Formats: sequence, structure tokens, C-alpha cells
Amino acid sequence: GVMPPYAEECACMHGVTVSSGGGRWIVTTDWRQLGGTGCTSSHGGTSAAAPLAAGMIALMLSARPCLSWRDVQHILVLTAEKVDKQIGHYTRNGAGLFHSHKHGFGMLTAWRMVQAAKTWKSVPPAEYTKSESLLEFSKLPPNQTVYLYYDNSASASDSSPAILEHVKVYVNIQHPARGQLIISLYSPSGPTLCSLPATTGLSWTFATIRCWGETPYGEWKLAVNNTSNQPGLIQNWRLTLVTTSISPKDYAKRIRRVRDIVTGKVAAPLQAQSCPKSAPLFTADGSSEGAPFGATPVGKLVGWLHRLPLIFN
Repeated sequence: GVMPPYAEECACMHGVTVSSGGGRWIVTTDWRQLGGTGCTSSHGGTSAAAPLAAGMIALMLSARPCLSWRDVQHILVLTAEKVDKQIGHYTRNGAGLFHSHKHGFGMLTAWRMVQAAKTWKSVPPAEYTKSESLLEFSKLPPNQTVYLYYDNSASASDSSPAILEHVKVYVNIQHPARGQLIISLYSPSGPTLCSLPATTGLSWTFATIRCWGETPYGEWKLAVNNTSNQPGLIQNWRLTLVTTSISPKDYAKRIRRVRDIVTGKVAAPLQAQSCPKSAPLFTADGSSEGAPFGATPVGKLVGWLHRLPLIFN
């Protein structure tokens, strides 16, 4: 499969499912528009891809109803399969995971997702760390790249081991031609692993999951490339790191465990592990104060799917 012409590249894409393109379509039912008979062989776009992903997630919840929306994200990341390998432009990050701006972590497969869900141990709560405003005014010369730095290495000794999930970057830039700015973020684990191929500027928050599973501690570098002949001004920027209290070493074990299961190296149990009695039911806002949409797998899916920032081709 390849990226369809109507899709957009994104640094926050978790995965993709099949859809229309190249003269091929999705066959589905319940089509009554334009005098339809109830079936169609010309369904496509994200209208077809997103329901397929939702159905796969519902199957996961049927196997393990106690999965949180963040558990689902982790399972998607670790079970997705690379597609379009020749021109998908996958980049290996510091946790050994491959991400593509075109396809996220890869194609979602229901069987792999359900097998991994059967024995998945829920991740600890998310922790949000927001830096202070990191800069007060810096010139942005024409046809040059300005590098800005943030080092939180000292926090490593005062904090529990953790891995990254999401990273948000807020930038406030004055420039007459924002479409000629290219903003890239370099994580502590290595160069160009967490790039944001954005061509917008001014006051904006960008997000990326390309650093998923990496350590949050070390030197972060923001590169602002001014490709125009006009100068600009970087007023300030800041980082928000969304992490969870799992050490990179322990997460590497999880990655290996999931890969062993989905490749058949280790047999997955026929029956999923029972959910702990204390396992919460998650609501639309991610809390555990009940399930207003119902406690069934489908009800839970509706309840927190609002919180699941998936983008599908």
C-alpha cells in the first residue's frame, strides 16, 4: 500500500488502515444515499479508514475491556507493520521504533493488536512536564537556520525513569512569510529523530510522537530554518513532554515481548488475561470515574475515542 493523494504527512500519525486510491475502493454495507441498495463497492477516504481502525480497537477491548486509551496507543505503536518501505521514509528512533510521516508506525492489523492485548500490562499514568518560556527574542536572519537548546539532564536524577509518549513544541515567531519556515525538533537520543516537517510559523503548537519510547532527559534542540530572503524574529518557545514511568530498559522488554507474540515466536494465550478487579473504566476525559457511554467494549470505545489522536490514510 502507498499513501493516497488526498492524505497528508504528519508527525503525530499512529498508523494507517486500507482505503481507496489507485482505482481500488472499499466494499461496505448500509449505503442508502443516492438510491443505494444497501451495499457499495466505492467507499473510500478517511471515511473508510477510520471505522476500520475503530473496529480493530473494539476487538481489542472485547478481549481486554480494561485497556485504557493510552494502552491502545502503545499497542498500536508496537504492533503496526511497515508498508511502502521503499518510499515510506521510515526513521528509526532512539527506542528502536520506526516511524513514517506518511504511514505512522505502519499498517494496523486486527490479529496482531488482539494478540498483544491479551497479555498487555497497563501503563502507568501519564505525566506532563512543561518547560518555562525558553527564549526572549532571537533574530532569524534570511536564508539561515537558528538553533535553540533546552537541557533537562539535571531532572533525570530527581525523577523516576520514564519514556516519552507525546512531545509538544510551542513557538512564537514573527515573520512575513511563515510558509517559508521549516521547524525541526531534535531529541536527546540523536539527530533528526523527532523532526516536525512543518511549514507554518507564528504562534503555534506542534506535536510529534516520533520520539515514542525514548528517554525524555538530555539536550533538546529546536531548528528554525528561514528559507526566505526576509528576516524574522523568534520571540519564545517551550516544550511539553508527555511521559510515563517506565524505564527505557523495561520498555525495550515490552517491545521484544510484543514482537515475539505477533511473529509467533512466543504463543499467545487462547484466552486473554483477566482484568484486575481494580481496573478502572475510562471516560471521555481519560478519568476513571465511571463510564457514561456504557461499560461495554463499544461503550468504552465511544467514551474515550475522543481522546485518541489517531490519523489514518
